[in-house]
Amino acid sequence: MHALPEMQAPTDDASAVALRGRVAALTALSGADVAPPVVAPPVGVPAGWVRDLRADSAGDGTGGDLGGGPTPADLIRDVPVLALADRVVGQIVAEVYPERDDDPAFRSLLGSCVRENVRAVVDLWAGRLALEDVAPEHALAFARTAAEARIPLGVLERTYWIGAGLLWDAWVGRVTAAAPAPGALGALIGTPGRLLFAYVDRVLAVVVPAYEATRASMARRVDDLRRAALDDLLADDGPADPRWEATLGYRLGVLHLAVLVEPEGRVPRETVAARIAAAAGATATTVRDEGSGAWVLWLGRADGFDAEAVVRLRRHLATVGGRVAVGEPAPGVDGFRRSRAQALLARRVQRVVADATGASAPSWYADVRLEALLLADETQARRYATEELGPLAGEDPHDVRVRRTLLAWLSCGSQAAAAAALGVHENTVRQHVRRAEAVLPTVLAHRRTELLVALRLDAALAGTARG
Repeated sequence: MHALPEMQAPTDDASAVALRGRVAALTALSGADVAPPVVAPPVGVPAGWVRDLRADSAGDGTGGDLGGGPTPADLIRDVPVLALADRVVGQIVAEVYPERDDDPAFRSLLGSCVRENVRAVVDLWAGRLALEDVAPEHALAFARTAAEARIPLGVLERTYWIGAGLLWDAWVGRVTAAAPAPGALGALIGTPGRLLFAYVDRVLAVVVPAYEATRASMARRVDDLRRAALDDLLADDGPADPRWEATLGYRLGVLHLAVLVEPEGRVPRETVAARIAAAAGATATTVRDEGSGAWVLWLGRADGFDAEAVVRLRRHLATVGGRVAVGEPAPGVDGFRRSRAQALLARRVQRVVADATGASAPSWYADVRLEALLLADETQARRYATEELGPLAGEDPHDVRVRRTLLAWLSCGSQAAAAAALGVHENTVRQHVRRAEAVLPTVLAHRRTELLVALRLDAALAGTARG
């Protein structure tokens, strides 16, 4: 006995719908109460159902009185199974797999599967096989091959329904030729119809999981190969290995932009990555896990990332849940490595800022290049900021406002521009600058660069301890 899992057959396959219609029409003519389900073929076989079907075939009255006419076993006795299976194979190839008509290996495997199915159905109709004893070995082999060939699951299921329809038409032809009495149609049409649906449902219950398991195994193998290729690419500092592009399905000769994402929420990674790629107008992408749930997405564009594309990307990344860090566009295999390294540095700055202020805005390496360099030694960075800012380095609220004003003034180049950027009156900027000139030991104009660096570090390290 074979324990087979249950599975709901597809409800929208045109071949299944057509077969149900043909069976239902004949059922109505026979007067037998064996119409197939409206929504889908039966799921599993209830206890005792096989015994009922055999009783129908014996003509006990539940499926129609045979009145001494032919039984299913009589009509099935001389069915040319091999010839019928060959016709079914030819029709399936023509309707479902025309592009594989010249593939002898595929046709051979399909033929083994079809012959197994035809023989099993014939044995069911003849009462020589019970549904619970069905063991579709060739069907499993064909399902695995279909998965490896990346044939869609819906196409595989359609194969079964088309085959079942052809087999049903052949059976109806034999019944019609036998010219049975009207009362015999219940056993000759209704019972085989129920058995045919139950058989297809039962086989699909094992074929579909085998198909899906094979696809999952393939995905794991592909992921392993891609991961190994990315590890080799990033560990090496030499030219590109041609095998890397083939494994990744990603051209390394284009311009690359690395986006590192530490996601929040339950949006699938594929969805997040696809939306980022669309915003940037990327023509190619590849992804690598960075640990702790983070991953880096490379965006590839042969024509580069113009200002409009960058604006769209900035706008979109601001809406992505979690933390995002972005490198700079760079060409070739070296650019592929460098953009990721920059994204990692931008993430480091972002973490420092987030720990200090709670802010989680996307961190672009182009915006924090100086901080990324100086924060390589965070202790020295804190010390530098403290020493350069002197009396203004405290946490007094007024000193904090003065530092913020000085940063805007030195960044913008004028008191008027700083006031506009801060949203304050120009007199406020002027007062804060005078306060700084009064307390700092050096003339501001003499150490503009050093002071600006200290203020940017202070902004990045805001709220952290200084020592």
